[in-house]
Amino acid sequence: LIAAAIDMMRDLGFTAEDFKVRIASRTLLEELFMAAGLAREQCATLYSLLDKKTKLPPDEFERELSALVTEPAVRARIADVFQSRTLDDIQSIGGDLPAVRQLRELFELLSHYGLSEYVLFDIGVVRGLAYYTGIVFEVFDIKKDLRALAGGGRYDRLVELYGGPPTPAAGFAAGDVVLAELMKEKGIVPPHVPRSDCYLIALDGTKPEEIIALAQELRAAGISCEFPLKEGNVGRQLKNANAARSPYALFIGGDESTSGMVKVKNMATGGEVLVPRQEIAGRMAALLRNRQ
Repeated sequence: LIAAAIDMMRDLGFTAEDFKVRIASRTLLEELFMAAGLAREQCATLYSLLDKKTKLPPDEFERELSALVTEPAVRARIADVFQSRTLDDIQSIGGDLPAVRQLRELFELLSHYGLSEYVLFDIGVVRGLAYYTGIVFEVFDIKKDLRALAGGGRYDRLVELYGGPPTPAAGFAAGDVVLAELMKEKGIVPPHVPRSDCYLIALDGTKPEEIIALAQELRAAGISCEFPLKEGNVGRQLKNANAARSPYALFIGGDESTSGMVKVKNMATGGEVLVPRQEIAGRMAALLRNRQ
């Protein structure tokens, strides 16, 4: 899943200079918190607070933390945990914990994917939702100007919580708005993929069955096409062709049809060419191949 999230970002045009996946473990935090003297039932509330840490003023965070963890010695040990920057730091505090070994195995697997430059350990990643149970991760832009671009992890008890059988599970979700903001900031514009290869435009007097027959012929040749489902003037139909991002518009009917021709318009250049009706499928296939 982490590899999929990274490939999603790379497919959008981002590089390791733009984002990092920060990885931690709720299991590790629970082990460390309980070793520090925190009761298990306090952990979930502390996760929610820690997830908001970067969004709160430092004095407000400290007030809420003090209200939740009243013993200064326990707070000090929790502070030591969150000052750790590496798994070695964590191991020096908590010893050779199972969750540390699990994270080391994960980073080793990610190195075999060739993704080490995209990932790092960050004990501060907790994911605020209570249903997470193990490894968690968040995708951040390098500057961390935006909230998490994507995030997820393990939630092994979620299916059971809603009445299903015990089922191990994992997943992640991405934020379309924050991704769009980062793409805008980086000047990355995704290509507008055509919805169809061509749009059939019915000129005055053209019978619906003529349009339908041509559409079926084009589709049988592997050419996707659209046509108007109700009558409309040519200008409106051309707007529909643009909305579909169709590279070509085919004008059916009019003066050309009396001589057995179809007018084909390149929607990008405005160029037009007349094609014999019986050759239209082959000529369209050739035009589309040349665009690739």
